[in-house]
Amino acid sequence: MNDPVENAKRLAAFKAVDNHVVLKVTIDGADESDHMLTLIKGGGGCLTQEKILASCAEEFVVIADYRKASTHLGEQWSKGIPIEVIPSAYRVVYQKIEKMLGGKSDLRMSGSSKAGPVVTDNGNFILDWNFEGVKDWKEVEITLNM
Repeated sequence: MNDPVENAKRLAAFKAVDNHVVLKVTIDGADESDHMLTLIKGGGGCLTQEKILASCAEEFVVIADYRKASTHLGEQWSKGIPIEVIPSAYRVVYQKIEKMLGGKSDLRMSGSSKAGPVVTDNGNFILDWNFEGVKDWKEVEITLNM
């Protein structure tokens, strides 16, 4: 990975966990934000590191411009909700997501430069869950984190 921002996130996440640090503030972007400030995050594939950094921070700030705003999630970011899963469980996880929440889950595949699925810095896969008509995002979050 040659993206300096992603490299900095990865390094900061490892350092934060290794040193048990408390950060004053963590700033991150969002892929989409609805009228209730519910967010889609992690589209770039750095899900776990972003969560680690956010959990180490006293204050977590999300920045998104007008292009990320929508009335309902999925209007601007059409790729689905990114979900990081361990490789050995991805089939079970996507089947359970579809059974419990509906919609369709797809294993995110690498681009034309690499065969196979996207592999995160943690060695995990990413599922993209395309949802329909979600009314209670808090319930979705609870279900996905079970």
